[in-house]
Amino acid sequence: MSGKTADPEWPNWVGLPQDVTAVIFSKLGDIEVMTSVQYVCSSWLKMCKDPSMWRTIDMHNLDDEYGMDFDLEMICRAAVDRSNGHLSSINIEYFGTDELLRYIADRYFISFLFFSFFHGFMNHVAQLVIYFPAVEMVTSFYEMSSHLTSLRLVYCDDISDQGLIDSISKFPLLEELELSYCSLSRKSLEAVGRSCPLLKSLKLNRHGQRDPMILCNEEALAIAENMHELRHLQIFGNKLMITGLEAILNGCPHLKSLDLRQCFNIYLDGNLKKRCLEQIQDLWCPDDSISDYEFDATVQDASDFGSDDYDDYDDPFGLLGIGVMSDDDYDIELSDHHFDHHFDYHFGHHFDYGYDYDFEYGYDYNQDDDF
Repeated sequence: MSGKTADPEWPNWVGLPQDVTAVIFSKLGDIEVMTSVQYVCSSWLKMCKDPSMWRTIDMHNLDDEYGMDFDLEMICRAAVDRSNGHLSSINIEYFGTDELLRYIADRYFISFLFFSFFHGFMNHVAQLVIYFPAVEMVTSFYEMSSHLTSLRLVYCDDISDQGLIDSISKFPLLEELELSYCSLSRKSLEAVGRSCPLLKSLKLNRHGQRDPMILCNEEALAIAENMHELRHLQIFGNKLMITGLEAILNGCPHLKSLDLRQCFNIYLDGNLKKRCLEQIQDLWCPDDSISDYEFDATVQDASDFGSDDYDDYDDPFGLLGIGVMSDDDYDIELSDHHFDHHFDYHFGHHFDYGYDYDFEYGYDYNQDDDF
């Protein structure tokens, strides 16, 4: 009896057109691609090593990382290497570190400098000759290379102020940034404003909190003073006050959308609400619905934590002991020590590309395989 033949009703995944296969890979997620999909066959492995597959790197929904059998940071580094200068967007959730962020920045910045220099050189050549067909090709390649425009860091507790400051200066073309549920201070936001003049969208989200009432305009002022070109701002659960909101409205005149949900220190009424409605096209007020919010939006108070845990969890500015402040205290200035004693990190410069992408079970994700 002859061997079994393929079930005609079973789809031939390997024989699908490459563009269709790429869409399927994108739905599976980058973790699955790196740890399983690429080993199905040689053609899939070849696709998974194509730099165009890694223009967008999405390492999301990884809150269960400690139950995994592989190193997420190593997987992310391998994916960045495979992008080969084509990286335009990266999302990291639950496992980012200073070292990983610096690695991404160093790899990206080398490509950015190379392509910027080469593009400028070829444009200069084009001005010296009547026709040079390679110029158009190089220009097209430059436009799709080395343009990291979107960075998303969520629940990255191991990324410090200094780690972000060291790295953000190497992303000068950044247009979209999210720093949600990270332990970062005003210093980081000021560095972002200085380093990313093209920034159009910022998400800086925290857990909403009613009790105890902590009032702090530091982040709002950093945004207002350093990010004048913002079009979209989401500061879910922020501790800003009315004066902080007014500073944002004054300092960011191009804002089109503003999300103030669970910013419980603000009560929008009268002239302030009228101004917001006139200046902002899409406005979310503190008590608006959170049904479309992607993260846990449970409102927290001091009873949710032990006294020691609470300071570390949601009081990065050392304000928990200050108590409730009146309207007359709005102009309080915070000294630098409020930040420095919480963010005292010392990291050496890391610039080593000699990584061996061997995961815990000893496999090199960048090696060539024979099938």
